[in-house]
Amino acid sequence: MSKMENLSDNSKSISKRLSSTCIRVIKDSVHDYIQIRSPVSISLIDSRPFQRLRRILQMGTKFYVWPNANHVRFEHSLGSAHLGGALVTHLQQEQPEPLYPSLSQAPASNGNTRTGQMMFDYALEDKKIYMSLKDREFVKALISGDDSRVPDEKAFLFDIVANKRNGLDVDKLDYIHHDSQRTGMHIDLSIKRIMNSARVINNEICYAIKDANVIAELGHSRFKLHKMVYNHKSAIAIEYMILDVLLAAEPFLKIAEDVFEPERFLHLTDDIIFRIGASEDPELAESRAILRRIFTRELYKRVAYKIVCWDLRDYYRKHLTPEHIAEAVNGSSEYPILNIQGHDISLSAGNPATLKASDVIVAFADAHHGMKNRNPMDFVRFYSKDKPNESRHAQESEYATVKPLYFAEVMIDVYPKNPNMKA
Repeated sequence: MSKMENLSDNSKSISKRLSSTCIRVIKDSVHDYIQIRSPVSISLIDSRPFQRLRRILQMGTKFYVWPNANHVRFEHSLGSAHLGGALVTHLQQEQPEPLYPSLSQAPASNGNTRTGQMMFDYALEDKKIYMSLKDREFVKALISGDDSRVPDEKAFLFDIVANKRNGLDVDKLDYIHHDSQRTGMHIDLSIKRIMNSARVINNEICYAIKDANVIAELGHSRFKLHKMVYNHKSAIAIEYMILDVLLAAEPFLKIAEDVFEPERFLHLTDDIIFRIGASEDPELAESRAILRRIFTRELYKRVAYKIVCWDLRDYYRKHLTPEHIAEAVNGSSEYPILNIQGHDISLSAGNPATLKASDVIVAFADAHHGMKNRNPMDFVRFYSKDKPNESRHAQESEYATVKPLYFAEVMIDVYPKNPNMKA
């Protein structure tokens, strides 16, 4: 063998080894094996901002109610990235013409907040990843779902991660599947079927009409999780208790300042609760006392609960306030009754007491199918087998003759911080 042939073989071997290093395989409880093939994506995953997501619970305080709901945002972000890549790859293979060839390798992750986009930029700088300003803006526009930021890009790409058109996106597909699995809600969501049904028509992602029922069920699954899990009374109580922990600690820890400083924001995770709990600083005594109540299950107790129509939400926000409740309780040692739009809310302060508005929490929570009070199916377009390049809305007779009268509601919880107050 000549030296030239040997050099060529060595080059092929090195090339093969380098190629294999550009694949990251991750085992996931929902998606099985996730393959990350893009070097940029791998570098982003290995960045400190992305690794920070290992220390943030995906379902927050729901972990205190469902012990198995201890999965983290790291898992959800990987799942969203995996589904985003799989959807683009599917569309690219089915319809090569409308797609950019390299998009299946682009990093896709949820994070449509201001801080999320700030940390995306910081991750690129921290790992010294080159990405043009145009591409940076494109990725941030994708994860925010705002196509107006990059008007020259194809509109259907903004249906993938954060779909403002109809709410059907990979972020929702992943969190519904992960969250229902961890809480035992037994939601049967056929992600693969939905993905394989996708097709681009008139610059919009559409789905096969035979899968209309599957798409409609996705909205119902979202509603079910919000109704039964995300707005569970104990989880909401703990959220407000943790908020009080942080508010009491803020003058000493200056937590709010960390939100806008990337290097400090890296350390702003769920760990902060345990750092406060382990502290012996006298300035954090009030915060530690509230944490002690959480860990010993002396939670804020819900004393009133009402479900109201979506159209009345602003009325209730205006009239059912902590100030209103405090005035009613302090005005009588009997059970005061607040009558709002025909709904009675009766409360007792126990022994005659002076109740401050700051000691009352009125929590408003929306539960809907993904498009607030509107039917998401009115915003999804479908194609038929005989007309694969024409899209239309599904007729009710094609997916349901029995459907909700309303697609959204508002749940109102009242929690006093005073344990002596009861319903």
